[in-house]
Amino acid sequence: MTPVILGALATVVVALAVWLLVRGEYARRRAWFEAAKSALGASFSEFAAVPSTDRYASQGQLEGGLAVFQADRSATEARLEVPLRAGVEKGRVFDLIVREERGALEARDGAVLIGWDDEHDRIILRTHAGRDAQATVSALRDEAKSFQEKLPALLEERAKARAERASKTFGELTGANGRHKLLGLALALAPEEWELVNARPEGVEWEQVPPDEGDAPPVELRLYALAAADALKDEEPRLRLLERIAGAFAERLPDGAFPGPAPEPRAQSASPLAGAPCAAVAVDHDREVVVREEESEPRPYRAIFHGVFQPWAVAVLEVVAPRDAADALLAKVLAGASFEKPEKA
Repeated sequence: MTPVILGALATVVVALAVWLLVRGEYARRRAWFEAAKSALGASFSEFAAVPSTDRYASQGQLEGGLAVFQADRSATEARLEVPLRAGVEKGRVFDLIVREERGALEARDGAVLIGWDDEHDRIILRTHAGRDAQATVSALRDEAKSFQEKLPALLEERAKARAERASKTFGELTGANGRHKLLGLALALAPEEWELVNARPEGVEWEQVPPDEGDAPPVELRLYALAAADALKDEEPRLRLLERIAGAFAERLPDGAFPGPAPEPRAQSASPLAGAPCAAVAVDHDREVVVREEESEPRPYRAIFHGVFQPWAVAVLEVVAPRDAADALLAKVLAGASFEKPEKA
């Protein structure tokens, strides 16, 4: 045979092998969805393509409610959506999954992730779709039932933990007098408005509790305790310190937070608080905010850093909030702030 003929034969062989592989993969996928439909039961519909996605979905009755089972075309990820059981407060479920667990609560040793669809009040369970479709369906159904049964007790447990944290404004850094042990600072943060999420010597962090209804973009409040220094008695070093803190924040922001290069922060002196000099600087940026499951959009945000330069320590309050609300929010926090020199200062 001539080299030309041999080359043509090789091309045909490769093409045939590819065709057989593709055909085999399509057959595997078809068999997978057929097995999944069988495992779901007679109440579930035939799989149909979900518009604007690469998924196929089947709907049916599960524990008295309409459930949806979905898997992508390649049958590599599966998800089960089930309605929240009656009598369970959806706002508390939102707080647990979206706010506390950042949108995904792990179950079954991490094999199943539990999410929340706030628009439709549905629990969403996701897992890797194994080759055994029946096992995949069973894992999601079993976890859906188990999680809903455990959910009321889990919500009560988390509520008690939040109440205990709320009794200490600064967590473990709260002194016997209710003030920050290192700063002597007291803040009037209502537990129904602010939730303590982190308390460490290098910083304390709260998140604003979202309203039950309406838009609820994330709002964060942080407090840093820095050592005092003789140099900070002068205005210029105070401004430079705030600018360094704001600059470090800007550098940590993801791409797209600014229309161009990150701006150079410019701090200014602010009105004294409790007789101590203050300075402040703001960083305006865009932040991706989740508006519904798997969908986010950029929103105008502002981060404000407000330093209070006491003789024994420097308190820096950081507010990160939607741009039109950040200044008023900081003013409210400062209005409820007071200082006393700590015993060990």
